[in-house]
Amino acid sequence: MKLKDLPIFLLLMFTVVYSVAGNPADEIWSGAYFFVNYLTMFMLFKRENNKVNRIIGMSLSVSILIFIALKYFLHLNINREYTTVPLIISIIALYKLECRN
Repeated sequence: MKLKDLPIFLLLMFTVVYSVAGNPADEIWSGAYFFVNYLTMFMLFKRENNKVNRIIGMSLSVSILIFIALKYFLHLNINREYTTVPLIISIIALYKLECRN
């Protein structure tokens, strides 16, 4: 196995463990599952060669990771605030990508 394939391999292994032994109704299991997903997304975007795509992907994954930590692990209810941050990042990213193309 190549080192660059490690994030995807770990994500798949965690998905198997979550599917077999996980409890979707438990907030810790759900939070851990989403945390691993978006941490993997962050690691994959960190290796992106295109600077704009790297910044956009890392920004989205970090904002979602912060939301997951606040919602599932600190039990804060910030759903409305959460949806606006990735929405703003996505709108700016789409505008930036369209201007570049």
